[in-house]
Amino acid sequence: MATTSIEAITSTSASALAIGRNGATNPVLKIDCSTSSAATGVQVKGAAAAAGVALAAISSGTNENLTIDAKGSGTVTINGTGTGAIALARNTAVTGTLGASGNLAINTDKFTVAASSGNTAVAGTMTVTGAVTFSSTLGVAGNVSVNTNKFTVAASTGNTVVGGTLKSTGALTIGSTELTEANLIALLALL
Repeated sequence: MATTSIEAITSTSASALAIGRNGATNPVLKIDCSTSSAATGVQVKGAAAAAGVALAAISSGTNENLTIDAKGSGTVTINGTGTGAIALARNTAVTGTLGASGNLAINTDKFTVAASSGNTAVAGTMTVTGAVTFSSTLGVAGNVSVNTNKFTVAASTGNTVVGGTLKSTGALTIGSTELTEANLIALLALL
């Protein structure tokens, strides 16, 4: 069927338009017009070659949401067979877990997590306001500074400077010798 005129179909049926091998039974495309106060819809707009197809929510209201759902526990896949990127031009909220099986890059080189190794690179300053727990060795290639001049370790020499009082609640060992009160008195006697 081909037509050159505008066609308007009025219906209140849940299957106002059902297209498929078996009609309304397991249709490939179904239009549901059963909502009595319906004022929303979907517009599909074509364009010239390589200019894309636009899918948009339409409504008598000023703002309208567009919802895409799979059935049951099905998955929604975007660009599963295409090879182009997916662009999100506005703020994006994720209420579940965000899983990345490839690399994660923010602003290309500002924050990256390599998928193969899990290595994380931060190009700017990393500020942490909460507690940090390390389950393995912490390696620092540069200087270590706590509150600027209170505790510093120079990367080039390994020299350590403590700006305040150094307290040890356990044994203090210098070299292979445990520094006890008796050892300290003997050491002071040599001075």
